[in-house]
Amino acid sequence: MDEQADPGIQEKLTLADRLGTSREAYRTALERFSRFKFRPGLRVIRRPQGMETLPSLMSAGGAEDFAVSRSMVELRLQGTPGMAAMAAERSGPQLAGPLTELVDRMAATENMVARQKLAFSFWQTVADGTGSVVFRLIVDDLRAASEPFLETIVPVAELELRDLSGYRGVVEAIAEGNAEQTEKLTRALLEPSALALISVLRELEKP
Repeated sequence: MDEQADPGIQEKLTLADRLGTSREAYRTALERFSRFKFRPGLRVIRRPQGMETLPSLMSAGGAEDFAVSRSMVELRLQGTPGMAAMAAERSGPQLAGPLTELVDRMAATENMVARQKLAFSFWQTVADGTGSVVFRLIVDDLRAASEPFLETIVPVAELELRDLSGYRGVVEAIAEGNAEQTEKLTRALLEPSALALISVLRELEKP
């Protein structure tokens, strides 16, 4: 992306600085998302649908699809801290072993796509700890919708994926059954990447 050719790029990169995202990661995400093109004949269904429709809604480019992607990130940012807090209350110590193992496996690889897949498994395990089938279904569907776009998402998601101490802090709070601390630490872990990705997607929604 040519900063000289695009008069708006400097403003976007300044926003990346404010969000704490590297300019290179922000630029890469913009470039990769902008390659998706709207597929003629795709009909975006606006009436309520099940979560299983997310992958099809994201399968082509265009403002509608970027809006769906942004909505998914917003759902994850707003819903995951509460889900984790519930898991801490209901399953606490039982989750310590499985979650610690997943974070150890994340630490053992520098492949960010592989690490992102392990992070999905981490949050699926947290969802199981709530005892709520609905939470697990939501997390499963968010994973299914996101996985085709991992190469695109990862440059911004690295803010979360490299924060292994943040993950370990969440595990410790869950294991202690401390719902309030779990919610606080989960939000702190997710927020930097989520806000950066939301910003990228908002830029791409613009006509």
